[in-house]
Amino acid sequence: MAAYLLSHVTIKDPELWGRYVRAVAGTFTPFGGEFVVRGVRGDVLAGKHSHTHMALIRFPNEDAVRDWYDSPAYQELAKVRAKAADVDFIVFREL
Repeated sequence: MAAYLLSHVTIKDPELWGRYVRAVAGTFTPFGGEFVVRGVRGDVLAGKHSHTHMALIRFPNEDAVRDWYDSPAYQELAKVRAKAADVDFIVFREL
């Protein structure tokens, strides 16, 4: 069953963030990951949401999400991410 990684992002360093964005797909495609959507926040219609950007990545299953996240290639790139932006990652299972 498919799983989705939702990322909520607030960019701190646009140059470093650009480096991360250019490299990240190369780390998740070997695990079957693919972008579903990427976007910039519009109006918040209900509740509170402070992040400015989002991305949704589809994976074949939850194990693939975890394998990607724990992979040496992504963990190296995660160091760039930590300096470039504040990011929340949330995994959702398809119903």
